Amino acid sequence: MKNVLRLCLLAMSLALSLSGCDDTPLAAAATATPSPWAAVAKGYISIEGGLISIDAPRPGIIKEILVEEGAVVKRGQLLARIEDNEALDALNIKVKQQIEAVRDLEWAQQKLIIATREFNRLAKLNTTVISEQQHDNAADQMALQQRELAMKKATLETANAGVKAAELEVEKYLVVAPADGRIVKRDAKPGEGASTLNVTRLFMLAPNAPRIVRAELEDVFVNAVQPGQHAEVTLENNDKRIYKAQVLRLSEVFGARQPTDDPNVNQDTRVIECVLTLDAPQIRIGQRVLVRILPADKPDATAREG
Repeated sequence: MKNVLRLCLLAMSLALSLSGCDDTPLAAAATATPSPWAAVAKGYISIEGGLISIDAPRPGIIKEILVEEGAVVKRGQLLARIEDNEALDALNIKVKQQIEAVRDLEWAQQKLIIATREFNRLAKLNTTVISEQQHDNAADQMALQQRELAMKKATLETANAGVKAAELEVEKYLVVAPADGRIVKRDAKPGEGASTLNVTRLFMLAPNAPRIVRAELEDVFVNAVQPGQHAEVTLENNDKRIYKAQVLRLSEVFGARQPTDDPNVNQDTRVIECVLTLDAPQIRIGQRVLVRILPADKPDATAREG
């Protein structure tokens, strides 16, 4: 009898246990609250248009560095010089050719003046004084000098073009800023060689452009996000600082997620790039962030710092 009672109690206990297990998920589901975010994505701080790589325009030895990292530069400002001895020698040759062409042109002009004066003088004389042959010879000489003058003018134009080309080639050995901005990295060192075959990067420039966030939006969130939605952005290493952001554009093409060392992240997930404007001009480029995008019907997020 006791054994039967024990079996009954054991059966009741097991039934209650199973019943409790069945009720737990239902209770959890009943108490779960919906997420306030339309999407959550990881990303990083970038700049509209991206960083600009300033590469060596011509091969040679780096002669001089004129700026350091952190320097604020203007478009066209000289940043570095590359050894340009050969280019300068070529320019000097072109200048000498130009000077010679100018002298030849001046001499051709003088000869035409003389030939024209002689032709005019003979034209006034009576045919009884000079022969028709003399008159024809003067006319031929004047025409010849006119053709020679035209050739000398063409030679001078060619020489001028050669000088301009040589001057431009010399300028190619001057490394200048392509836009207003700040030098964020200097790779160039005086005395090192620069190549255009295996392109040598000399500087990295952050142009004066708005900060943006480039986030990887997983495919499950794509239909929940559209341009204009507001978002909150927090730094990966400081979630107490929150910045306002707004979705600017979404990529039209799916791609692979950027490689990561996190074992919990599914590398096979397809993502699109979501670009957001960010009201934080002093935030550093390249910082990793977490983006929380609000639903379309939610008001603007409020930035705050912790």
